[in-house]
Amino acid sequence: MVEVLANPNKFKKFVLDIGLRKSVSVFFVLLLVLGFGVTFWELNNRQEVRQHAATPVSNRILWQGQNWYVNGVNVPWYNWGCDFGCNSITNKSGGVSTNIPTLSPVLSQVQGKGLHVVRWWVFPGDAWQITRDANGAPSAINPAVYTDFDAALSMAQQYDLYYDFVLFSAPSHIPSTWQTDPTQRAKLAQVLGTLFAHYSGNPRILSWEPYNEPENDIWNGGFPQQPVIDTGTAIAASVHSNSPGTLVTIGSLVADGMKLWLNAGLDYYSPHWYDYMSSGDYCMMCHNYAYYSTWGVNKPIVIGEYYSGTSTTTPYSSSTRLNYWYNNGYAGAWAWSLFPSRTSDNLAIDMNAEGTFNTSHTDIGPIVGSVQTPTPTPTSTVTATPTPTPLVPTNTPTPTPTRTPTPTLAPTATPTPTSPPPTSTPTPVKLTGDINGDGKVNVQDLSYLLAPLHWQTNDALADLNHNGIVDLFDLSIMLSNWKP
Repeated sequence: MVEVLANPNKFKKFVLDIGLRKSVSVFFVLLLVLGFGVTFWELNNRQEVRQHAATPVSNRILWQGQNWYVNGVNVPWYNWGCDFGCNSITNKSGGVSTNIPTLSPVLSQVQGKGLHVVRWWVFPGDAWQITRDANGAPSAINPAVYTDFDAALSMAQQYDLYYDFVLFSAPSHIPSTWQTDPTQRAKLAQVLGTLFAHYSGNPRILSWEPYNEPENDIWNGGFPQQPVIDTGTAIAASVHSNSPGTLVTIGSLVADGMKLWLNAGLDYYSPHWYDYMSSGDYCMMCHNYAYYSTWGVNKPIVIGEYYSGTSTTTPYSSSTRLNYWYNNGYAGAWAWSLFPSRTSDNLAIDMNAEGTFNTSHTDIGPIVGSVQTPTPTPTSTVTATPTPTPLVPTNTPTPTPTRTPTPTLAPTATPTPTSPPPTSTPTPVKLTGDINGDGKVNVQDLSYLLAPLHWQTNDALADLNHNGIVDLFDLSIMLSNWKP
């Protein structure tokens, strides 16, 4: 193969033999490749460097003194708006503490498949668990919340799990003045700070997440951008102040959303990816971590939501998704969802694929089973600031998910945008063969493809027909789409 590529005539004949009729373009491509001195030895070295750079230690999550690839799952709720706060204190049922017989076996299965991170929504909907004063400003956390947190953390200790807790389901779901009024925003951060401080130092709380997919409201006119950014930033500062060492992230609607949070004090990013995000900047199955680092992203990236599907999921199988993110610089991925019947979308997790993947790697975690979790402060010691009667539902809330999935597996927030507008111009459809995403199929893409082609290895980006190997068919596809 080296001899063929080194000889223009043989290369031209090779191209004709595989049925292509672009010998002139290929000839110039060859000259460019040879002119730049891109030998196969050099390409192999580049490939090795690229693969090594794909998983630097900085692209893992540092927790309890070790760097981890945080593979995990989304609960995301069992009872919408009721998992944290619906118990005997509020004369209700539906909270975590009242559903342990149901939740415990599922979390046990999570542990059994080698998964260790669980993303769980805390105050979805109108956040009734945060009481209000006479002016509508946040005043305290309802004491019932702590009972359910204690129950969730007890199961985390039992099954060696670590939580990412999502505070709010969307900016438009909570009182607008909490975000637009600087005084009420500061009060919100202060009130949430009592929750953060209550569990400060608990290793089972990996991170807090101010919002789920806030960009959906921002880009679709549901809420102005700056108050959302300011509120997320204030909450991040409250976490770091009241619970030093605990991390903060934002589950962005798409990868483009990370640009909004570069200066918000996040410890890592957790944008979401679904199958319809197959081109442009938000295709996190098209780009590695280094691609997004050019935006100024200098913290780890975890795929905060994705559909793992089954082994027949197209165009990428469950294992392909898992291995692509692991090998291309990401810090973890959290599949959607543990309770598909409760989220009304029926998007279940391929647990067998998760188990196989996790047993193949030694840095899946966190695994800190020997760590002694601090005993939670008894809920009876939590004293709420005197306020008007807490705004709690009169009946157990009906699980009303914020998402209404479409057959295209759109982002999880409702309303689902027909096309997320993270940029001012539409994202062009990616050309087949445009490996680096620059809108061209040229010598740079060819140079990337040649190394796995020569060494007969797989590379998700260069495997253009997704048959599990980079071969001559992939080369022919690239050349047939040549657009320098």
